[in-house]
Amino acid sequence: MSLRELPPEPFDDVTADALARRADELVEAEVKPADFSDDDRDYPALLSDILRTGCSWRLDAFTYSAEESPPQPEIHDVERRVREARDIANSSSEAAASLMWSAIEDVLLWIAQERGIASTDSLPPCSVVQ
Repeated sequence: MSLRELPPEPFDDVTADALARRADELVEAEVKPADFSDDDRDYPALLSDILRTGCSWRLDAFTYSAEESPPQPEIHDVERRVREARDIANSSSEAAASLMWSAIEDVLLWIAQERGIASTDSLPPCSVVQ
């Protein structure tokens, strides 16, 4: 993105997460985890102070929470889904395939967690299979 006006001088040592322009509105965006450290807590206030000096920029700050790690799959739930998939296979092969795939994903995740190779993040199906 090409901005005609660069952030004001106090921003020289600041690395923005995003800069945006719409018409005459100039925005600097900061994205921080919701549980950021005490050192980082002063950063948005510092940026806000800079922006209050009368420059034409606006600061938008966003926080996010990290995703929780996936729970350990319950094998009895996997067995139940396999039984249900078998029961409905003749009436709806698509529904049976969805149930079976869900069971397979949980088994693969369970094996990965048992072997200590599972990520603490949610995994997309293609990486579970790998």
